[in-house]
Amino acid sequence: MSNNGQFAIIGAGNQAFAWALNLRDSRFPFSVGIRKTSSAHTLLKDKKIPVFDLGESLRSYKSMALLIPDDQHAHFFENYSSFLEEGTQIIYAHSYSLVEDQLAQKYPQFEHVLLAPKSIGSQIRYNFERSRITPAVYSLDLVSKARQNQAQQEMEILCHALGFSLLAQVRVEDETIADLFSEQTLLCGFFPYIISECFQLLKDQGIDPTLSFLECWHESKLIIDTLVEKGPEEFFKLISPNALIGAHEASQVLIDENFKKKLSLIFEQIKNKDFNQKIKNTDYQELKNSTINFWKNTDLQKFYNQYSQELYPVT
Repeated sequence: MSNNGQFAIIGAGNQAFAWALNLRDSRFPFSVGIRKTSSAHTLLKDKKIPVFDLGESLRSYKSMALLIPDDQHAHFFENYSSFLEEGTQIIYAHSYSLVEDQLAQKYPQFEHVLLAPKSIGSQIRYNFERSRITPAVYSLDLVSKARQNQAQQEMEILCHALGFSLLAQVRVEDETIADLFSEQTLLCGFFPYIISECFQLLKDQGIDPTLSFLECWHESKLIIDTLVEKGPEEFFKLISPNALIGAHEASQVLIDENFKKKLSLIFEQIKNKDFNQKIKNTDYQELKNSTINFWKNTDLQKFYNQYSQELYPVT
């Protein structure tokens, strides 16, 4: 990685765009590499972000963040590795492709580094604009011992420009497992579905649907915000006796040994890479379309549409 204009961001999605805006505002020299036919050229130039076309121009960059979707990483190397100089540093925001596609083993002529911010693109930008840090973990497992110290220093310089705080150095394999597990069980697999189930049950039992929406959806945000701001110990000091007693009783019912076994099963399927095979055998676009159609037709989504502008105005 270099601070002399030889750093590139590959891609123009939400994550890449947030990185680019933060580096622009930090006056860290960089350019964004995208396909010549990409519609993002105009947007990037309007934001005064330097752009180059993928291909021969890649030779000018000694370090780059590969911020395209994970399933496109192997395709990137297949098409553009011949334009990369030996020793070029490739930075990944997630480690899935490093593990699943064995990119470091297939392309040992490059230096592979993990820098994983634990926030979505919009939050990365939001934090930066308000001088708040974005937590990140990193791994130099795949960096030669001779380069470890220098790579560490370079990582710190880049993170300072991005508004990231390096909280832990981790193993590549661990980041892959933890990321997949948290997404499946808690963040994307549990939160939206359990909120929808609770909302629907109240509504079906004759509880006013607006009240049900506020109790299940809106207050979820308030609770998560309080947990994050106060921590679990202070949170449980603050809640009412009814909430405390109810939480204890319900946790005993819901989080039983069967639930824990199911969590362990999901973890094992990720660890032994059975889940990776499911990814390969799944039509992603078909599943995405069916999932969006499912949520589009839920009562939860309809009430969100009704109240979102009033409750969550865009600032």
